[in-house]
Amino acid sequence: EPYYDIQYALRLCLERARLRSCCHLYATQGMFQEAVSLALKVDLELAKSVADMPADDEGMRRKLWLMVAKHVIQLESEGTTRDQVGNVVSFLKETDGLLKLEDILPFFPDTVLIDDLKGAVGDALEEYSLKIEDLKREMDSATKEA
Repeated sequence: EPYYDIQYALRLCLERARLRSCCHLYATQGMFQEAVSLALKVDLELAKSVADMPADDEGMRRKLWLMVAKHVIQLESEGTTRDQVGNVVSFLKETDGLLKLEDILPFFPDTVLIDDLKGAVGDALEEYSLKIEDLKREMDSATKEA
């Protein structure tokens, strides 16, 4: 329990445009969507750190990371599409497997060509095929044991 009135502190921070502090106060109250939304206006790294805060709620973390991903893709839309895809793929690695390529595909503009995504899609398919092989091995060993 903090030794201050969070609502009053939030009001003061908003009045004085202390946005980083507002993000912290929103997160303290469990208002993570508001915190990420505000953090995206301030600093991308701050938004990423806030998106990881609800560690016990994977659904909320996923939702927050999708907000950040959409913002990253909108920021990257000014560059070349190959650079954009490369930056977004590196962003996906920061989510620690929480988001996959298919989660963020709808956020890409229509001008992105399939050729630009070919490498990322190929990597995703290779990852899925490895998971399928692992599941097949598990099923075979379970069948043999039964």
